[in-house]
Amino acid sequence: MMKRNAVVHSIVLGIALFVGTACGEAADVYVSNSTDGNDTTGKGTAAEPYKTIQKAISTLAGPPATHTIWVRSWSDDGKKVVDNCDYTEIIDINNKIIIIRPYKLVKGKEGKTTSRIRIAPKRAATGNPGADGAPTITVRGGASVNLKYVKVTGQAGGHGDPKAANAEGGNGAPGIKAVGVGTVISKFKCRKAVGGKGGNGANGGGDGGDGAPAEQSDGAHIKNHFDSPAEGGEGGRGGAGSSGGSGGPGARAENGGLIEWTPSASLQSSGGAGGPGTPAGQPGAKSEADGSSEVNDLTQEGDEDQDGHLDDADNCPDDYNPGQEDGDGDDIGDACEPGEGACELTGNLCVQTSESECDEMGGWYEGDLTDCPEDSSCGTHVPIPTVSEWGMIIMGLLLLTAATITIRRQHRRTPVTECS
Repeated sequence: MMKRNAVVHSIVLGIALFVGTACGEAADVYVSNSTDGNDTTGKGTAAEPYKTIQKAISTLAGPPATHTIWVRSWSDDGKKVVDNCDYTEIIDINNKIIIIRPYKLVKGKEGKTTSRIRIAPKRAATGNPGADGAPTITVRGGASVNLKYVKVTGQAGGHGDPKAANAEGGNGAPGIKAVGVGTVISKFKCRKAVGGKGGNGANGGGDGGDGAPAEQSDGAHIKNHFDSPAEGGEGGRGGAGSSGGSGGPGARAENGGLIEWTPSASLQSSGGAGGPGTPAGQPGAKSEADGSSEVNDLTQEGDEDQDGHLDDADNCPDDYNPGQEDGDGDDIGDACEPGEGACELTGNLCVQTSESECDEMGGWYEGDLTDCPEDSSCGTHVPIPTVSEWGMIIMGLLLLTAATITIRRQHRRTPVTECS
């Protein structure tokens, strides 16, 4: 019996290993700040979501797997619509590949939505001086993060304690901070990222805290796509006879960092207002970069759709199509052919190619791969195993067959003992 158990145990472990390998480590994890979200008892499923994004991140494996964290934006149980879009946590992502995007829950069924989620921590603590804020999202250690329809606001600095003489306000913190070579953040239709506001100085005196940049790159790469402007945080108000805080820049790059707005959108960063005081704080710059860093606007004149091809040589001058795809060879790009250009099925994935279609469906439109939406011209998404996955499936079937044969042989060899 012990021998039989050992054999069965080994086979079960082998099958478990096969399943884990064949399915890969990529995961779809669900988060909800509503009453059904729970970091202790939740399982990260749509039916039993986690409460916080950070909890979801902590459960995910590192590269090369790419994970999607679905964050509930709103829900409708058929009786009322509930807004779930505001999250107040501080998030740290280290050496993981993650997509963060919203989802909706309608009558118990989850689905994609372009209704944004907002991540904005509560103001830092009041004190003497007020506490400095912390970056709302920090990405480091070579992590790669895609934010889709996620508006981020940096934590505001704490106010100076009104009971303490000359207590200064704390400084605000960046909405997004990317650290280290190889670390990448991509943003798509995230609306305005905002730097944290400076805290107010105490009424009896005390300088206001400085506002922070909306985006800060320390040796990393931040890439802004469609509709993702950045605005520096406002400086805090100075107390009586004290200076107002300086406004933060829209974007700040340092130590070899790069922040760019891709050709799909113009550079839309702006500095925060200086805080009132005596004197008033200085307004923030549009952007700041040290000698080794860059903040770039990659738009160009004569390119209406900003896809890198000038209008007179663009086969679809009004629609963004950097690949210039032309399936029927008629010199009219697929992106602007009638009834075409929404997406193309490639293997088991869809390549979004049209700006307007992808805006509606909530996907990237510039050539990234995304799950095939059911309402697109690609039809219903049906995963097709790759060659390596077929190999793993065959291996799994062989393991199951071996397990069945071994158990049957053990059953024939082991005499049945009647219960006494």
